Amino acid sequence: MQKKWLVILFSSLLYSTLALASSSIQPVISLSGGIAPLNTQNSDSFENTHNTFIYTPGSPPIPTIGGAFVGAEIGLPQWAIQTGVAFNYLWPFSVAGIHTVGNNPAAATAYNYHYKINSQQVMWETKLLADWQQHYHPYIVLDLGAGFNRSYNYSITTGESNPNTTLNYTDHNNTSFVYGGGFGLDVDVISHLRVGAGLRVFDLGPANVGSATWTPTINNPVTVAAPSLTHLYVTEVLVQVAYLF
Repeated sequence: MQKKWLVILFSSLLYSTLALASSSIQPVISLSGGIAPLNTQNSDSFENTHNTFIYTPGSPPIPTIGGAFVGAEIGLPQWAIQTGVAFNYLWPFSVAGIHTVGNNPAAATAYNYHYKINSQQVMWETKLLADWQQHYHPYIVLDLGAGFNRSYNYSITTGESNPNTTLNYTDHNNTSFVYGGGFGLDVDVISHLRVGAGLRVFDLGPANVGSATWTPTINNPVTVAAPSLTHLYVTEVLVQVAYLF
């Protein structure tokens, strides 16, 4: 239901943009960069008749992010609307934590685990800017599109000399609908050039490593689900520079 209302809002804003557009239309390109701390991580537990696998994540990572936007700015009285295509790229970051194996807590083995995630998004972006004292442009922004999350290089370590057997997971790709929005301020520096800063909150979809096959007894393989982040919720703190032609 939430996604449905976001699509309706986004479509209405885009329709209003085209309906109210005057002859003042300028192509615009912008580059952005900053940090995107993860808001939440999942703790996973898998059980079978032979073992219990528990994954407890550590502190959320703080990836860096870069982005680009190509579109047009449509001038309106006291307002402007930018609309176009945005691409975001989160530099690969590690998810790490403690992984315990064993039905008996006293005999359980503790492992340190970690794997990497690479996340990219291609979105349609609409940005509504106000005109304040000619040079200042407070704005709100909405993004909808597709996200591509790759989880890879799962590995484990332990200091125990006789550990319980655990699993190694394969790499995995997730593709999903992503959405987000936020606010900020752009400032005219010179003619055609703006700099700004903003805050955005995104749901970048799920990210998980692939499943693993474990054989507790001969000729009895068991497929075990992978530890996962069901939603990559991030808060992006960005600086940006834009050029209007």
